[in-house]
Amino acid sequence: MKNNKISFVQTIKIMVRSFSFIGKERNKYLLGWVLSFGEIIMIFVTPFIYEKLVYMVKNNFSDNDFYILFVMFGVFLVITPLICIGTYLRNTTAYYGASLLKKQLFSHIQYLSISEFNEYKTGDYISRLSTDASRTVGMFSSAPFTGLVKFIVYLIFGTFLLIQIQWKLAVISILLCFISIFFTVLFNPKVRALENSARKAAASSITHIIETLVATPVVRIFLLQNVLSNNYFKSCKNIYDKKVSFNLWSGYTYATLNFFGYITQPLCFGFAIYLTTKGTLNISQVVFAAFVTDIIAKAAMEANTFIQYIQPSLVSAQRVFEILDKPVEVNISGQNPCIKSNSENALEFKQVSFSYPNGTTVLKDISFNVKKGETIAIVGGSGSGKSTLCRLILGMYKPQQGKISYFGKSINELNISDIRGEIAYVSQDCTLFDCSIFENIALGKDNATEEEVIMAAKEANIHDFIISNVDKYKLLVGDRGTQLSGGQRQRIAIARAVLKNGSILLFDEATSALDPETEAQINENIACISKNKTTIVVTHRLNTIKNADKILVIENGEIVEEGTHNKLITSGGKYKKLYEMHLTA
Repeated sequence: MKNNKISFVQTIKIMVRSFSFIGKERNKYLLGWVLSFGEIIMIFVTPFIYEKLVYMVKNNFSDNDFYILFVMFGVFLVITPLICIGTYLRNTTAYYGASLLKKQLFSHIQYLSISEFNEYKTGDYISRLSTDASRTVGMFSSAPFTGLVKFIVYLIFGTFLLIQIQWKLAVISILLCFISIFFTVLFNPKVRALENSARKAAASSITHIIETLVATPVVRIFLLQNVLSNNYFKSCKNIYDKKVSFNLWSGYTYATLNFFGYITQPLCFGFAIYLTTKGTLNISQVVFAAFVTDIIAKAAMEANTFIQYIQPSLVSAQRVFEILDKPVEVNISGQNPCIKSNSENALEFKQVSFSYPNGTTVLKDISFNVKKGETIAIVGGSGSGKSTLCRLILGMYKPQQGKISYFGKSINELNISDIRGEIAYVSQDCTLFDCSIFENIALGKDNATEEEVIMAAKEANIHDFIISNVDKYKLLVGDRGTQLSGGQRQRIAIARAVLKNGSILLFDEATSALDPETEAQINENIACISKNKTTIVVTHRLNTIKNADKILVIENGEIVEEGTHNKLITSGGKYKKLYEMHLTA
């Protein structure tokens, strides 16, 4: 992406790859082109009509001449609606290809490895999914690609016709045509760089909008409206400046190609008039040559239009393919062994160390095991490594050192989707989607029945609240669940985890944002659904984990203590200090 020069071969590869998304609709697209060739027929018939008219004025009219003209005009009447149909077919198939590309891109983004996913901001993904995906396949609709086809046809047939009259006219026309194209190609890298820069600025602006809207309560409480509005204005100004530069250079390109396009016909016409004085051409041939040179001038204009307008599409295609070429998580749909086994351990870490791509070491030599049906708690201060440990358990990251096993099998031997299929996860954020309560809970299981959803809601102690509403399970939760309280959102998230019925329950600070009363109620729900389940609780609320079979204390990415609540209190170490601090807080 940094190199703004794209070779001819690279351009062709990008176009071929983009065209592949039209898929099964390609026959309709090609039919559209066949019908649209009527426009080209009309363009080339026009010089013959004018030549015939001049001939008829100079000589006597005949019935045959009128008949020929009548047939030509009749052909025009037939061709015109066919051109409209052809344009419609080309455009609709391009729209189909864009929707297919968006679907594939959206799916690919969801399967990106977390490290790859975190390389881009939310606004960047939205920009690529919306604008870039549409422009990538949109290059095959009316404007850009049409210019390429017209250039090829106009140049070949126009040159052929001119050579039949006077080869010198053909040489002059072609020379001016390619000089025009040369200057357009010369300006291309600068134009492409400015377009790419403007696209990145627009993506950054979208991110700014999303962050502001999501953080609306914080924005209002801290009176940040003016500050963020000014920041957004600066972002818009940055986009404006880049667009101005882009349009300035595009203007240079357009002015240059127009200059050569407009002087081609007068120069050739003047030269043709000169040839008439020498007796080389007659007046009807001059008129014919004038119209043909105009076609070649149009060929240059169409080529330059293609080169100029293809730039946004090429930039968009590069941005889209940059994402599509990113590796996805391994073993998403492999044929690896099923996760179930007879091992007594549900989860085991052996000397696991992990560092983020920036080189920051977060976990060091972590070793522990969780037996089936056992409840363990993981505690520690902020930045100790608890959240990273959760991500490793969920298979979001692979450790650089050590081994992680599920039910006696290494993570490298298992399908990632199978691993996650066995883990019911409830986080502090308790993400809900903008749909009904029923739909949010039902996400926990494919084809969940109404009875199963209601049973899960009852186990999570949210059923009574749901049926107290007029819409009951059809109640819409709003964007990110904003129509519900924190406790209600958390219970719905727990109900979703209950419905999933995973072998391992993972609660990541699931009650940290709740008030004490709601927290106590949620903890009762968790204790109830955790019976006979392998349960991992990550928390800093130490009063909620007294009954855990094992407690791991993490500090600076290392397990510094391990044992039951009573054992750790008796030992008087780090856990006791944390517990006493919690009691006095």
